[in-house]
Amino acid sequence: MPIYSYRCGQGHETELLRPFEVAEVLCGCGDQAIRSSVNRLSVIGQVPVPRDERSYRKSYGEYREAAAEVADGYERVNRDRAPSEQVKGTDYYSLAKAQAIAKGAPIKG
Repeated sequence: MPIYSYRCGQGHETELLRPFEVAEVLCGCGDQAIRSSVNRLSVIGQVPVPRDERSYRKSYGEYREAAAEVADGYERVNRDRAPSEQVKGTDYYSLAKAQAIAKGAPIKG
């Protein structure tokens, strides 16, 4: 459900999480409030799609650096462990690279 802005005749504005079908709600002042706009919810963890190759390469470089940090963390954890107790991390870099190539991204190296 999206967050909608509702405004009453008195000028009060409130944001509420309501289904699309709800076009009017009761304002705190007792007046009817009408839906005035639709707001987007942002989700943590998603990155906007870069529009040019330069910004794409920057995002790709940042992702590659973050993946290397995760791999280093696993390496530090496993340093003092026996082979049977090793923690195997997911290779996020290779997974992301494969997905980007499959979607037609011009990735080299």
